[in-house]
Amino acid sequence: MPGREDEECFPPAIRFHLAPDGTLGSSRTEPIAADARPGKDGRLAAKLKLIAGILGVGFDALRRREQQRRHRRLAFIAGGATAGMVLTSALAVYALIQRGVAQRQTARAEAEAETAKQTTKFLVDLFKISDPSEARGNTVTAREVLDKGAARIDHELASQPAIQATLMDTVGTVYMGLGLYQEARPLLARAVDERRTLPEVGHDVLSDSLSHLGELAYWQADMPVAEKSSREAIANQSALPPTVQNRAALAKSLHGLGEVLTSQGRYADAEQSFRKALDIQRPVLGPAHTDIARTLQDLALVMDDAGHLKEAIPVMREALDMQRALNGSQPDPGLALAIDSLGALLDESGDYDGAEKLDRESLAMRHRLLGEKHPLIAGTLANLARVR
Repeated sequence: MPGREDEECFPPAIRFHLAPDGTLGSSRTEPIAADARPGKDGRLAAKLKLIAGILGVGFDALRRREQQRRHRRLAFIAGGATAGMVLTSALAVYALIQRGVAQRQTARAEAEAETAKQTTKFLVDLFKISDPSEARGNTVTAREVLDKGAARIDHELASQPAIQATLMDTVGTVYMGLGLYQEARPLLARAVDERRTLPEVGHDVLSDSLSHLGELAYWQADMPVAEKSSREAIANQSALPPTVQNRAALAKSLHGLGEVLTSQGRYADAEQSFRKALDIQRPVLGPAHTDIARTLQDLALVMDDAGHLKEAIPVMREALDMQRALNGSQPDPGLALAIDSLGALLDESGDYDGAEKLDRESLAMRHRLLGEKHPLIAGTLANLARVR
């Protein structure tokens, strides 16, 4: 301002336009300025005024843009906070669920441990009667021990259904192993029924009982019950976590179902069940295992029953090779059976020399295992007589 040049706070370079030759002209311009002091423009408005001047845009337009940017930033922060709350809530819910799972698993483990403890104690007490000091000089048979145990299960463990079901299954399985099928049937059937009603019993435990009942029904030629029990066990085992133990149990049930279907003459279904068992057994049990060899053997036999002798022979050879690899030169019932089975297939195919060689090997091994008089010895002798 004329006459007040000493009060001027801006240098000439920002108070005058530049001339075309780059020197300062005489035409005045307004400097880009703002007052950031409190009570004046303030820091934010001062900053916006300076930016508006530099960019050559209106202050009001720039202020609206800044407000919109702040709103978007606040919305983003609010959205992030909401997402964080949702994530935190989800993690809290997940933690509660996992805590519940852990508590249930702990409770089940404790229940199983207690069941195992009580079962062991019961069996130890049961077999005390075979101790001479308890038997008072009388001869006590295994049958008498089992009969006494079966009677005690009913009246001593009525208030402990989980332990009662476990012992029913255990004693029933022992009866079955002794060939006492009539005595085994009610115990195994009740074990299945009891375990269905117990919430703490897992699918694996129920499946074990179903498999035992199915096996017993098979030996009793009760194929409807055998098939139903086997299929239910398979359904339960298929829903279990794929651990080695669970997968091996599933394969065993599939094998058992294959045997049931074979006995019914449903060869195509039986072959499918055996192949499913093999598909599980090979990756779970490794390249050589007695269960795999047994499944291969039964698969070969059902293929032969279905009229596919040519395809059955190499499958049976694989079963025999696996048994030899597992047992070496040691006599073994499974190895003897595989030798005998391949001999029967070679006899059927017209390879009498090969069949005779295998029959003689099987006969010698069974003599070592079973002695001179046994039904299997008689069967092998009959096979040998047929090919000579």
